[in-house]
Amino acid sequence: MLFNSYAFIFGFLPITLLLFFAISQLSSYKWAKLWLIVASIFFYGYWNVAYLPLLLLSIAVNYYLGKTISEVEPKSKLAGFLLLLGLCTNLGLISYYKYAGFLLLQQIIY
Repeated sequence: MLFNSYAFIFGFLPITLLLFFAISQLSSYKWAKLWLIVASIFFYGYWNVAYLPLLLLSIAVNYYLGKTISEVEPKSKLAGFLLLLGLCTNLGLISYYKYAGFLLLQQIIY
């Protein structure tokens, strides 16, 4: 499902927003945020379910690193290292999935 598809514009987006505002009015924002998380995971899984474990693993790693950073002294070397580790991990995943095919194709051509 793409952002400019009819399924997203007339189906997914209105349902997600209506349920978010309904849940936030009837219950707490905690449940409304949980709904947005579930809807987001569904959105990304709708495109290709095979990438869903990678997304969940990335979320878990980022959560763990963020929680650990918040528990250590703010300007310590460990906090800086963990932040750098998280940035490199995320940029590495993005780079691999965006450019690996291109780089492999360039090696085959030349």
